[in-house]
Amino acid sequence: KDANGTIWIGSFARKGTYKYQNGSFTSLDTEEFDSLSDIKFVSEDHQGNIWFGGRYGLLWRFNGKELKDFTQAKRGG
Repeated sequence: KDANGTIWIGSFARKGTYKYQNGSFTSLDTEEFDSLSDIKFVSEDHQGNIWFGGRYGLLWRFNGKELKDFTQAKRGG
């Protein structure tokens, strides 16, 4: 739940990210971002950004307008 009372949900079964607000669910438009279908955590930072994280270092930030990928490329050893 963020500071505005919106509940954020990451769903593997429904392959997406959703918010519950004012009695209804809305899908966050993530069609172009296949990796956002396996979200394991959702958190809000002090600036109101919503962060989504998943397996294998998946990390995305939503600033209220756009999604940005912060996932680091895995280093070869």
